[in-house]
Amino acid sequence: MSTEKPKARITKLAVERGKTKSSTGEESNRLFYGIEFEFSLDATTKDFEDARQAAETKISEWMKESLTHTSAALDINRIDKLPWKHYQTKEVVGPGHTGWILWERDGGAELARAIRESPEQKLKLGPYEFVFSGKEKHFISRRVIEPVEEAPQQ
Repeated sequence: MSTEKPKARITKLAVERGKTKSSTGEESNRLFYGIEFEFSLDATTKDFEDARQAAETKISEWMKESLTHTSAALDINRIDKLPWKHYQTKEVVGPGHTGWILWERDGGAELARAIRESPEQKLKLGPYEFVFSGKEKHFISRRVIEPVEEAPQQ
């Protein structure tokens, strides 16, 4: 049986979800985690740093878990079938090509929601990175960041 007292204990955990509006009026979801600790009188700076690092690590894990759930809900095969257009020709391009869509018109609402919820409003999914583009952020751009296998000829 140990007689050592704990140096810190969690006294409060706060989890908040909400929406934030940017200066341009763009609305995005936000997720906030906060942890409060109570330290014993004999706690040292090292005890404080250990508790802080453990809390930051746990919060980072929670944030990644939240993003993973969002990304997992998106089907890359369905997203590939959206009418992605070539930047210069505006012709529809197939999977594995850089392009853009008008997300409200072209069926990208779910993808737009996931981008808004992701850090820096960038979403890596499959071989692509998705971001908003255009002055009013009406467009989603996709950029190929990993090689894509060519579909077999039929």
